[in-house]
Amino acid sequence: MIRLDLHIHSNASFDCRMRPATIAKVVKRTGLDGFALTDHDSVENNDEAAFHAKRLGLLFIPGIEKKTDIGDVIGLFVSRDILSFDYCSVIEEIHERGGVAVLPHPLKSHKNLPHHAWDRFDFIEALNARCPRSLNEEVTLLASRRPVVAGSDAHSIWDIGRVYNEIQNDSLPSEQQSLRELLISKPIHTVGLDRLDESSQKWSLRYSTLIQTYKKHGWWNMTRLIVRRVASLGT
Repeated sequence: MIRLDLHIHSNASFDCRMRPATIAKVVKRTGLDGFALTDHDSVENNDEAAFHAKRLGLLFIPGIEKKTDIGDVIGLFVSRDILSFDYCSVIEEIHERGGVAVLPHPLKSHKNLPHHAWDRFDFIEALNARCPRSLNEEVTLLASRRPVVAGSDAHSIWDIGRVYNEIQNDSLPSEQQSLRELLISKPIHTVGLDRLDESSQKWSLRYSTLIQTYKKHGWWNMTRLIVRRVASLGT
């Protein structure tokens, strides 16, 4: 059995501070066999993540979570920046580079994407650890017979491996191409729906918002913004 988390962010994302070395260590400690790095609009940390994954005997999938005209699109097995913005062109670019296109958290931030357009993607992320359980269940129903995957969408070490994918196979593939073929050809079992709880999800979202504010304004200005916000609540 191969266990993979296919949606993790690092400090190359605007709302995360995890370093690739830390991610690899936590993935190993969690008992997973590998992970995909899917930073927002960046492939900057893929090489570093690949190095640390290899050092710990983990499988690694380079990726990106690209912002498009209809919301985010994940490209797995993508090592270079995606230049397009139109989601159809983004999917084409991913495929041209031998990658796999994933529609992440489709009911959370893809309100202008018609349901029939889901067919353009190789996988639907039907289980996202930062989405409410009811939303994940609805996505699973809407996905119907389309291939689905799970992703923790981790922005902190506590999120990694909260949900993951199981692929039945006797051994770990030795090359990325073999891993890609395995992902496409083998049935994938998503794990972790029963672990989701609303309080943890709210904390996770607030934490990444805090990090985003810090990266944009710095600690001092961020503190001033928080104090102003708290003061305004009392007026």
